[in-house]
Amino acid sequence: MYARDHPPPHVHVFHSGLEYVVLLNTIEFFHNAPSPKLRKKIAKVVHKNQADWIAKFNTFSRLNHEPRQILSPIDRRDAP
Repeated sequence: MYARDHPPPHVHVFHSGLEYVVLLNTIEFFHNAPSPKLRKKIAKVVHKNQADWIAKFNTFSRLNHEPRQILSPIDRRDAP
């Protein structure tokens, strides 16, 4: 997730050289479609963090800073 990113609230997921954009409110995939197995794993991590990430997106999107990463990459134990 990046500060001052455009709405709607979303996260960028990078896996095996591909980028997936997941809408946080609905957990829909906006950019690229992962395999069903990967989709399930990503959705599980997003669902687990959904409320926190939406709050962070809303807070940081109002700040007047240069775009920057505001969430660290997910711990490998949680990664798809």
